[in-house]
Formats: sequence, structure tokens, C-alpha cells
Amino acid sequence: MKPKIQTTITYSIIAIAIALAISHGTVISGQNESCTTLRPGPDWTCRNGGWLPPGYPAQDGQAPERSLEGVWLVTVTPRNCATGDPVPMAAFEALFTFHNDSTMLVSLRNNSLTLERTAAHGLWRRDLGSNNFRFKFIHIRRNVSTGAFAGNQESGGTLVLSDSGDEFTSDGSTRGFDANGNPGTGGCSTSAGTRFQFES
Repeated sequence: MKPKIQTTITYSIIAIAIALAISHGTVISGQNESCTTLRPGPDWTCRNGGWLPPGYPAQDGQAPERSLEGVWLVTVTPRNCATGDPVPMAAFEALFTFHNDSTMLVSLRNNSLTLERTAAHGLWRRDLGSNNFRFKFIHIRRNVSTGAFAGNQESGGTLVLSDSGDEFTSDGSTRGFDANGNPGTGGCSTSAGTRFQFES
């Protein structure tokens, strides 16, 4: 076989392999998109880190129906991680903001007497199923008395959006890390959120 023909065949094989990788690959990315799992089917669309089934609205520049994007009034109720029993007396308020680039901002009202926390910055994504999501965020903590850095606190969980798109419930967990990165005792919680919106 002549070298020129052999080279042409080689390049053709490489081109076919690249095309197959693009259509069935494990990473699909673009504006406001980042899917790192296999596409469930040929007509599924990547949006906010998760796959949307065929026919589900996901036009560029337009939030799909039942999207998390927006501002939420949230009540967080700690619970016993072992038994699942809630601790209503320890419940506190929070504000969650989900951005269309799969980032989020969280403000909480539960500083302790010795530590205070910054607002949290985090990530969110849609899981399989139009109403199921995951999220995680991180705070920086400081000692109230000395102002010294007191480590970080990481939280995350799963979230289910209501069919109306205006309420959600979530199960979460949290763990603090000291200034040297050593993990502390973890905690668990459930949350209920209501969308903050203009009056009609």
C-alpha cells in the first residue's frame, strides 16, 4: 500500500474515532453546561451539569421550566444523623441563590458565640430526572474574639423541586475543618425552600 493512501486511511480512522467520542463521550461542555457522565440517550440535552430528557425545555439563554435559578427563602432544620429525628428548636433561616452558570450563593443566620462565617459559595447541578438536584457550598470561619482564621465548613446535599417550581425540600450534611484542615464533627439537616419572586 502506498504511503499516501495509508496516511489517508489513518486520518479517516482518527476522524471517525473523534466523531464517536463527541457523540457518546463522557464530557460534554459549553456555555452554562458541564456534563461529566454518559449521555443517557441520543436526544438528551446537557444543562447545568445534568441531562434533560427529550422534549424538556432547555433553550440557550432561557431557564428551563422548574429551574432552580433564582433566590430562595429557606428554613434549615438540623436533625440527628443517626436516627433522622429533627431538632426543631435549632432551626434557622437562610437565603439560597442559584445562578444559571451552576454556581450558588448562601447566607445563613446561625453564627455561634465563638465563630462567625462568611457567606457561602458553591455549586449545583441537575441529576437524572427533571426535579432532582445536588449542591455543595463552603464557608470560611473566623474566631470572633481574635479575628483569626478558624478553618472552613463544607455542606452539601440532594434537593427535590416541586412540580410548581416554587418550593423545594432537601437533605443535607455539613462538616467543619479546623485551620489545619482536620475534619471535625459532622451534622445533618433537612431544608424547605420557597422561591422569592415579584408579586403578580
